Amino acid sequence: MKKFLKHCLLLTVIGLPGCAARPAGTAAAEPTAVLDGKSGVIISVTYAPDGHTLASNSVRGAKLWDLRVGAVTRTIRGYGGTYGRGVLGVAFTPDGHTLATRNWDGTVRLWDLKTNQLLRTLGSSAGMVSDMALSPDGLTLATGYDSGTVRLWDVRTGVLKATLLSPGIGWAFALAFGQDGRTLAIGGFDRYIKLWSVAKGAWLKTFTDIADVTSVALSPDGRALAGAAQKGTVKVWNVRTGAVLKTLQCGSGPRVAFSPDGRLLASASSDGGVRLWDVSTWCMVQALPQLSAYYTLAFSPDGSTLATGCDDGTIKIWKVDPEPSMMRILGEIKKGLRR
Repeated sequence: MKKFLKHCLLLTVIGLPGCAARPAGTAAAEPTAVLDGKSGVIISVTYAPDGHTLASNSVRGAKLWDLRVGAVTRTIRGYGGTYGRGVLGVAFTPDGHTLATRNWDGTVRLWDLKTNQLLRTLGSSAGMVSDMALSPDGLTLATGYDSGTVRLWDVRTGVLKATLLSPGIGWAFALAFGQDGRTLAIGGFDRYIKLWSVAKGAWLKTFTDIADVTSVALSPDGRALAGAAQKGTVKVWNVRTGAVLKTLQCGSGPRVAFSPDGRLLASASSDGGVRLWDVSTWCMVQALPQLSAYYTLAFSPDGSTLATGCDDGTIKIWKVDPEPSMMRILGEIKKGLRR
């Protein structure tokens, strides 16, 4: 009751929020830092577990950034393809000691960040690696291909553990592990999304009411699946029932990510900007300024910042307010009134 009365008092001061208002728990209106590696369009960004190291990649390779000083500490070249030095994707192992780079020649290379040496190369004849995902324990790397094939690799040995064939999915364009590592979401650019049970070695569920998938994300608790479509629609499903929880409009070719605490879903697109959604209400609680076209995004490990990669070659860092969303507080008040 005391907590309920506290929220009531708070709302008498700030007023009842609406979906268009900016509650706490969302990113600030201006970036706290702008990093420019003069690398061309930023394809993807990801934080290291320490929270102060960031990896980015473009057609000019991958770069490691020290966010404390805003400087590049290392550049890693790519291999193969029209853009021989370009890197298609990057991912850190959970200990932060190894960086995986996805290359145009159909390989993933694992780099020891302490010695700056190449540890091993995971090769494949399945075609260009369209996406990759590291399991939360860092032991398994999933790679997707334009043939629709997905391969699971042992990170420690480089041995191929399994090959997943998903008829009808088309191009395996987007991959994401659940936080417990037991489930892998696979988005087909030509078709739909499928969930694979890593533990059981079997398909769990297929989500067919989406096409041209550009990005997938599983909520930290594993209960929700977000899938983004090329034309700008983002759908969120209940993983257990398969029911659509919400359909969001986010701009062309969006990418999506859940905050580490699962309270926010962020989307980034080339023409729709960056938007943050309160998962408890599915209200858009913030639209970041359209300073450039956004192609990728990532939350820091503690959820305090959001990094966005842009078409002008910059990476913009945004502060995320850790306070509870006002929409969430309103929800608590409604629950209190029903008691």
